[in-house]
Amino acid sequence: MNSTDMGKFVELLNSTAGVYGRAKASDSEIQMWWAVLSQYGYNTVLKAFTKHLASGERMPVPAHIKSILDSADGRPAADEAWSFAILSDNEQDTIAWTDEISSAWEIAKVIYRDGDDSGARMSFRATYERLVQGARQAGIPVKWSVSLGLDVNTRNEAITSFVASGLITQRKADTLLLTGTTRGGEDLKALVFEGKEIPSKMSAAAKTEMQKIRDMMR
Repeated sequence: MNSTDMGKFVELLNSTAGVYGRAKASDSEIQMWWAVLSQYGYNTVLKAFTKHLASGERMPVPAHIKSILDSADGRPAADEAWSFAILSDNEQDTIAWTDEISSAWEIAKVIYRDGDDSGARMSFRATYERLVQGARQAGIPVKWSVSLGLDVNTRNEAITSFVASGLITQRKADTLLLTGTTRGGEDLKALVFEGKEIPSKMSAAAKTEMQKIRDMMR
């Protein structure tokens, strides 16, 4: 939120207090609420208050509304985000990550590859939390994307798991899944390593990604 949202936010806060039979917030209380929640967009904050009103029996405190906001955001906490990030260091693995994880990893991976796991994690955490805060303040929704690995045998399984976890849609997955896999991925191995003709039934996006993998293996 920015200064133009202050009036609406104060009205929201005082209306919530009224629902719970509490007095209007003092100037100092408003400033404390604002310090905690101003990093989020107003509409996002409004939804969090509404969610609390639907089930909460007491006047919320800033930390409670913040926890609702963070859990509903779809972005993982820094430690979980780190676990996604380090998977990308293995080029064989197909992974899912957010824009913030990807950007933070670009900075931390140099330190990580130098063997300083602790330093890399600290660097990642600082960058990631800064990027997430900026995205939340700007009201930018989370965006998950898939980074395709070279191991064609595990690719479809990974993509399917991302759909089951709600990280990507089935429609998106359909553009990434490799079809025609049999005998534990032998057909896909032939596509990658033996220059077998790419099937016409494969989606355009999948064909493009397959060609990228072939190029990488040269």
